[in-house]
Order: sequence, then structure tokens, then C-alpha cells
Amino acid sequence: MLDKYIEPFFAAWCEPDAEARAAALRDAIGDTFTYSDPMFPRPMSDVGELIDYVSMFLDRSPGSTVRVVNLNQTGRAFLATVAFAPPEGVEQQGQYFIEIDDECRLRRLVGFVDQGDSA
Repeated sequence: MLDKYIEPFFAAWCEPDAEARAAALRDAIGDTFTYSDPMFPRPMSDVGELIDYVSMFLDRSPGSTVRVVNLNQTGRAFLATVAFAPPEGVEQQGQYFIEIDDECRLRRLVGFVDQGDSA
């Protein structure tokens, strides 16, 4: 199962227990990784920085849910649609390009703001 770490990675974004969240993130990512998305000014590759970033998301929006709503695969690359839903407010979706390493852990994640359906 090549995608076994993708859903746990995003589930960690709404884990209220800081130690469990950090453990889930560490388990999902490879020894070397890069993560980038439109909300962070540069790619990150330090696990502590990633844990702090995810914690900051949860601190800004406690009670939010984050879930993978669609996942497409080509070889060891995935395109994930992820829904971010605050407890009160409008759900937003983002797209992530994800590559995995030989142990199926996440090696590269590039996030994009969802532009909605094109007509």
C-alpha cells in the first residue's frame, strides 16, 4: 500500500495532543523530505519546523478537521485533494503533489490552493 502515510500525515493536522501529533508527523515523513505550500514563504525540510508549522495551524483554528477527499496515483507520485474545515466557517480545499520514498514515507509535498472547477 504505497499511500499508507498520506492520510495519517493530514490527520495529524487536527490531532490536539502535541506529542501524538509530532509522532504521527515523524512517522509519516521520510528521513529527508521537503514540504511547501502557499502559506509558508519557503520550502522546509526540518522536522521540527514542520511540527511547529502544523501546530501553528491548529492553534489558529482549534477544532478544525483536515481530511483527504480524493487521491490519484501515478507510480510513486500522488495528487491529493485535502479539505480543511474550521468548526465554524467555510471548508477550503487544497491540492498536494506528493512523492514517496522506498519505504512509502512522504519525501516531497507541494501544496496548492484549490482554484475550484474550471468552466
